[in-house]
Amino acid sequence: MEFGKLVWDAKKIPISELIPNANNPRIITKAKLKSLEKSIETYGIFKPIICDFDLSILGGTQRQRVLLEMFPSDYLVLISVPNRPLTEGERQAIILLDNGHYGEWDMDVLANLFDFKMIKALNLDIVIPEEIPPEIKELDPDDDDIDEGHGDSCPKCG
Repeated sequence: MEFGKLVWDAKKIPISELIPNANNPRIITKAKLKSLEKSIETYGIFKPIICDFDLSILGGTQRQRVLLEMFPSDYLVLISVPNRPLTEGERQAIILLDNGHYGEWDMDVLANLFDFKMIKALNLDIVIPEEIPPEIKELDPDDDDIDEGHGDSCPKCG
């Protein structure tokens, strides 16, 4: 697909000037909308809203919805906007790309470096077991369950 060179600029504009996407392919439940609200209250707005040249929203429709309820209409929000109007094909591709996720969660990293309670509280689409499986539990060197006969080697990989 050849679209030509696009250059994106960051701008701050009043939230009320953005045009919601009437054909947004994503829906949001009341629970997820509440989580988004809480996220914005807690962490602020750290991701720009993606717009076409005419300020129609391509990515961030739900954020705009929440922000309009939380702030006055002249509240300035960061947007990412192209240097020219997009074709319909470009618009559709960018909408899908912004809402799609190429990667997958690395469960080992999540298990060992992130707080499961926080992950659950953020209401993300990550399946967290009720109990952390023993094979991903970080072992405490003073833990009585460690078999001293194995030395420093891993029982699975040596």
